[in-house]
Amino acid sequence: MEYLVSGKNMKEIDRQTIEEVGIPSLVLMERAALLVVTAIEKRYGKGQKILCVCGTGNNGADGIAVARILHERGEESAIYIPVESEHYTEEWKVQLAIAETLKIPVFRKSPKWDEYTVLVDAIFGIGLSREVSGRYQEVIEKINSLKMAVVAVDIPSGICASTGSVLGCAVCAEITVTFGIRKIGLVLFPGALYAGEIQVENPGFPKEVIDKWKGDVYTYTRDDLKKLPKRAKDGNKGTFGKVAVIAGTEGMAGAAYFSAMAAYRMGVGLVRICTCEENRNILQARIPEAILTTYTEENVEVQIQEVMEWADVIVVGPGIGQSKVASRIVRWALDYAVEHQEKTIVLDADGLNLFAKMKYPLKWLSGNFIFTPHLGEFSRLSGWSIKELKANLEQKVREYVEEYGVCLVCKDARTMVASQKENGIFINLSGCDGMGTAGSGDVLTGIIAGMLTMGLSRKQAAELGVYFHGLAGELEADLIGEHSLCASDLLEGIIKVYQMKKVQ
Repeated sequence: MEYLVSGKNMKEIDRQTIEEVGIPSLVLMERAALLVVTAIEKRYGKGQKILCVCGTGNNGADGIAVARILHERGEESAIYIPVESEHYTEEWKVQLAIAETLKIPVFRKSPKWDEYTVLVDAIFGIGLSREVSGRYQEVIEKINSLKMAVVAVDIPSGICASTGSVLGCAVCAEITVTFGIRKIGLVLFPGALYAGEIQVENPGFPKEVIDKWKGDVYTYTRDDLKKLPKRAKDGNKGTFGKVAVIAGTEGMAGAAYFSAMAAYRMGVGLVRICTCEENRNILQARIPEAILTTYTEENVEVQIQEVMEWADVIVVGPGIGQSKVASRIVRWALDYAVEHQEKTIVLDADGLNLFAKMKYPLKWLSGNFIFTPHLGEFSRLSGWSIKELKANLEQKVREYVEEYGVCLVCKDARTMVASQKENGIFINLSGCDGMGTAGSGDVLTGIIAGMLTMGLSRKQAAELGVYFHGLAGELEADLIGEHSLCASDLLEGIIKVYQMKKVQ
């Protein structure tokens, strides 16, 4: 597990380290600058001509220190200060005085940009909260127009450290050397597009201080696959869990197939598909392992009730359409879940869209529901526009689960998982853009259902399921390419993740 920190919390880590622990700011700055220099030398080698573009705060002071250390190592470096200020920090003044004493070139007007091969972005740090404008905007736009390597100090200038949003404009970096903990804004889009390769380095923040202020936002690494429970040696199909997949209308049998097959790939003992009669032949041919229950408009309620009684975990929604029958199915499933708190309902796709149209008493919802909306579906569920959601998705996810008590899997390029019952926000970093394809969400639903049968909590199952799903996509994309990735490939990816876990 790796924690991701907000700009506010990171500033507290910095403040407490200096003011309460007693490590001088200049000491931290010196170490930070050395880490940036090391990253530059490792990536680009020696003999580069390096221009450090520096703002007027401590991020700018870091940049001045970088130029000085490079100079001391015999490298050709220079400093560019694009804007004058009456409010330089004391550290900035000290660093500039040293640089001037050593006769390092300092430009106050635009340098000859094409003379340099590497540019260090030290304009703004994590404390930026206003939109970039004026001379700074001109400089950032100039930097982005240049064909040279850019190394960002702590965060690309113009990116909000807490949300990843672009504050007017932002530097597009090839490498970002960030200090202490990875910032949330470096992993959320669009910030992630500007950060390039992220290197996390600690210039001396004490573990005790980091632990106090790291917050409750985190992601997973491959070590977290160890959280998967071991399979019981004396188990059988009855003890390995029963998953009902209520999915698929006529012409949408694929949604039922992908969810059910993914559940089986995860190790579920019994999967029962409940779908319309028209899907019988294709599903019997495609997935003979599944128990198949079909319904007609005349017997649908009886069949749905029987299937829900049978199951440990119930998936509702993939490909069921928007008909009146589908709406009744969702309503019955909701009512059943409210009365049977021991069972988990995973509501997905069409199920979410139908729910959004209902005037269902939201106060009835509880922690045994897992909702898996993408941003469009989340917008319909919540009433917030997609623009509002993108402005601060983490905050909106927190507000929704606090209000309604469900476990929420908000699917996006960076999927978030949250639950009222368990603290913290999980942000997923696994996966690739090839996974933006039809059926991918159905596979995820089946994976989460499979995780739930292993005895994990609902939030743990959702988090690990999302991470597992992304990793399956990565492994398959490595073989066939992101453009060619299909939902059926993700089923093969599940096998590869398990194989990888076995050799760890």
